Amino acid sequence: MTATPYSPQEFLSLIFSSKAVSIWNHETGPVFWYAAGVPGPFYVNTEKLIGATQSADLLEAINGIVGDASLSSESKSEAVREAVLKSYRSNDVFQRIVATMIETSPFPINEIDLISGGERRDWFFSVPFAEELGLDHLYIFKNGEVYRRTGEKSDHAGMRCVHISDLINNAASYFDKWLPILADHKMDLLGTISVINRGQVGMDRLKEADVKVHTLKSIDLPLFAELADSGLIPQSANDEISLYFKSKEDWARQYILARPEVFGLDAGLDAKSKERLQSFLEQDPWGLEPLASETFKTLKAAL
Repeated sequence: MTATPYSPQEFLSLIFSSKAVSIWNHETGPVFWYAAGVPGPFYVNTEKLIGATQSADLLEAINGIVGDASLSSESKSEAVREAVLKSYRSNDVFQRIVATMIETSPFPINEIDLISGGERRDWFFSVPFAEELGLDHLYIFKNGEVYRRTGEKSDHAGMRCVHISDLINNAASYFDKWLPILADHKMDLLGTISVINRGQVGMDRLKEADVKVHTLKSIDLPLFAELADSGLIPQSANDEISLYFKSKEDWARQYILARPEVFGLDAGLDAKSKERLQSFLEQDPWGLEPLASETFKTLKAAL
């Protein structure tokens, strides 16, 4: 397929309009809860770039495939490929995102033997990326199994690989799963391309490990400044997020500590968010309880 890549400004607008990056309403709440068990004013869902409904449907399909214990890794990979490409071929936005990844890639196509992607959200983008370049795709499962369609399926030694991901956060998936698995198969990792990067921690870890990294957009202070300058978010939101990046403790003191209602309990938190809130209250990672003992007491009682 021949799709038109996004310009930087078009991609910025897409990030906002698709709610791939969502910003909380600090007047009403609730805050977002991160996997680290701390709250924050924004949240990143890369897959929403292709549309909230379509991304949810595709993720549900992939979850069903991966969770089917009766299927082999080969059958799962083939079913995932079919589901992803069906979604991709029906969605112009999806196609333009992949076209942008290909156009901006720093890795010469003739030097790549294989594209890899890890279970599950990486596959949204790694599968069509490989398809468009006419390259084989290595499906990496969290249990350590891998599968590719062509060639000697059990021997990947020396193959030059680029790993495609949806998001780099702290790069835990890379270091816990993808990099060790690729190393176990003696593959030559040329680098990685991620649709979105959230912050510097993961980028720095990968660079320290000599992994070349390319990303379409970083979710950082310059991005929120761009959104404000473009009129896509109010300056007050940019100011708040700037404070969050500068000091999470100061952000909490200013925006949430005296307001137990914005922690989300009254909004019907899902089980995962409630677990993260409970961890935050028990661990108190930012040392806030002495400053807001009544808020902590109220929230603990409500849980």
